[in-house]
Amino acid sequence: MLQRVLLPPTRQEKQGLAMLSSFFLALFLWVLVTLNQTYETRLDYPIQIRDIPEDIQVVEMPTRKLEVTVRSNGLSLLTHHLRLRRDTLFIPYHQDFSQQDYAPSAAFQAALQAQLGSDLKIDHLWPDRILLQSEQKVSKMVPLRLAAQIRLKPAFQLLSPPQLTEDSVRLLGPRQVLDTIESWSTVSSPTPVISEPCVLQVQVVDTLPNLTVTPKVVGVSVNPRRYTEVRVHVPVEVQNVPKGTTVRLDRSRLEVSCLFPIDEYQAAKDTQGTFHARIAFADLDPYFPHVVPELTLPPAAKLISAYPPELSFVIVEQ
Repeated sequence: MLQRVLLPPTRQEKQGLAMLSSFFLALFLWVLVTLNQTYETRLDYPIQIRDIPEDIQVVEMPTRKLEVTVRSNGLSLLTHHLRLRRDTLFIPYHQDFSQQDYAPSAAFQAALQAQLGSDLKIDHLWPDRILLQSEQKVSKMVPLRLAAQIRLKPAFQLLSPPQLTEDSVRLLGPRQVLDTIESWSTVSSPTPVISEPCVLQVQVVDTLPNLTVTPKVVGVSVNPRRYTEVRVHVPVEVQNVPKGTTVRLDRSRLEVSCLFPIDEYQAAKDTQGTFHARIAFADLDPYFPHVVPELTLPPAAKLISAYPPELSFVIVEQ
């Protein structure tokens, strides 16, 4: 049976191993010494203003980042450079910002130093002035209109137009923006499908930057009813005809089709007097013998059509 015999390393192998160990030891010592030396470098940090007073609106901020020149040992600088994302530097709002030009003070640099940590020492900041355009906020009440799409089940109609629980909203923002706004609206997204009277909650548009809207949600009162189609013959009446004059129409009735709440269907058929078609004698022009009757329907009715749309007439003097 064969056995594996391990031979001792040769002299050349020992020398090669010793040289390799010496190389890695020297490299380690070089890296250690290098990383412990002090270096200077520049780091870019995004900035954000915080603690802004409620009555101040930031309109524009040209200064978006600070270039910070720092000194530290190589290891700390390497750690900061290897970060995938720079931590945001938060700058407290200062009253000098109202002048649109703020020079970072010693107190600000001390606060910035605390954010960066004790391992980095700040040597220089650029730009040396932070630019910020701000305005005093003002409020304005504007009318609110409904833009939401009210969805109903088939055969249902709204008995009356939807009513908003709030007819106006309060806007808070820069004067130059508010001066361009005359009205506001709800979002235009569709509502759930409904078939019963209810109050829906809809969102108010709140996506314009630099503006605060109150309230953000309003109610919409809706009254859906199941409708059916009703056809009636409506007599046409000519009003205020002078004595000794007769007006002859080519038709004495209009054929009217309309939608009616189904629970009022029978009443609509029985009470023909709730439908009226009138013509004022003063509106008749003998040289243009055609007239459109003025049609009056019950409040719950929704007109589909009226035939004929206009009537011919003849004025006879006795």
